[in-house]
Amino acid sequence: MSEATEGILIFATLVLICAIVSHRFLSNLMLACLVASVSAAIEFQILAYLHLGHLDALFLVAVGFTMLYGFAGAFLVGHLMRRLGLAARKRDAT
Repeated sequence: MSEATEGILIFATLVLICAIVSHRFLSNLMLACLVASVSAAIEFQILAYLHLGHLDALFLVAVGFTMLYGFAGAFLVGHLMRRLGLAARKRDAT
């Protein structure tokens, strides 16, 4: 397995974990997607820094793209969790 494939698998795993946790605790779909994408992007960049030993020259571009792809993945996970009834539900204010 190449190093690029390992990076993609690590990122996909981070997005999946962050999306499941955020959709489980946040009832708003867009807010949960945003929280999941930001946290997955930051965690992935920290792991990349630890692996390389320095920040990539274009890490700001990488953060933007990982947030974009993370949002798309979190959106798909969120819809699946809502369809299966595993996502957080809105509570009635009483």
